[in-house]
Amino acid sequence: MFGSNSVFTRSFLSRLIDLGLPVRTLLLYGYGAEDRAAAGMIPVSAPTAQTPLVAFARVHDISIQYVHALETGATAQQIAELNADIMVIACFPRILPRAVWSLPRYGCLNVHPSLLPVYRGPAPLFWQFRDAIKATGVTLHRVDDEIDGGAVVAQHRQALPEGIGGHAADAMLARHGADLLAAAVADLVRGVLRPQPQDPARATYQPAPQAADFVLSPTWSARRAFDFMRGTEHWRQDYRLHTPQGDFALRSALAYDRGPAKSANVETRGDRLLLPFADGVLHARGRRLQ
Repeated sequence: MFGSNSVFTRSFLSRLIDLGLPVRTLLLYGYGAEDRAAAGMIPVSAPTAQTPLVAFARVHDISIQYVHALETGATAQQIAELNADIMVIACFPRILPRAVWSLPRYGCLNVHPSLLPVYRGPAPLFWQFRDAIKATGVTLHRVDDEIDGGAVVAQHRQALPEGIGGHAADAMLARHGADLLAAAVADLVRGVLRPQPQDPARATYQPAPQAADFVLSPTWSARRAFDFMRGTEHWRQDYRLHTPQGDFALRSALAYDRGPAKSANVETRGDRLLLPFADGVLHARGRRLQ
């Protein structure tokens, strides 16, 4: 399994353990500047020993390795020596080269938190929160040379509850993704799995978010602003809003009121800013910019 020190990877791995799916080795990307040029795999060591993911994996006797320079023959050779039946990717921060993903006997699968072919890319949940997508899901698909473009093995549709945080959404979709993998493994081994090609005409791709992508529009509803901020707050980025009273940098969304705002002006109540949107008022913490 390829993953990262993230909620998504940890939740996915935890669910696999609950389902009785044996994971032999967890492969993470390098953590230290001194290791970035190294080829091959490096056993986990003291600086990462206390991360929740590493602690969880050790409790369940899962070998943990850090991989570097994925494009080198040395790395591919060491991964080949694992003699894996199946590889699965769950929030790994690098693209696997063909020399790696083609190694397993039954192939390499990726679990992706969107209903592919829409929202391909490295941060699909961010863009779904920004676009106010209420019904999303998770996709299990084969890995090939196209980013998030391999044939779909299975999908699970899932509504995003109002105000759900990004970590909670990651955990929810990761657990459903693990259920998809568990159901697919038996069919893989029996040779009866029938993945379906994605429709390229429907495919969309979004890059990693930039600071400008955290700008709020006053034409949004207050609920849309609330859900977007709650779902992406873990990015720790200010949300900018331009109003007739000036520009504001918001840190967190607290609540929202439906219906027309009583005032077109931004109000201050204690430690709250009340910000009028197209349909409602957002309660948030933040500051006015000079």
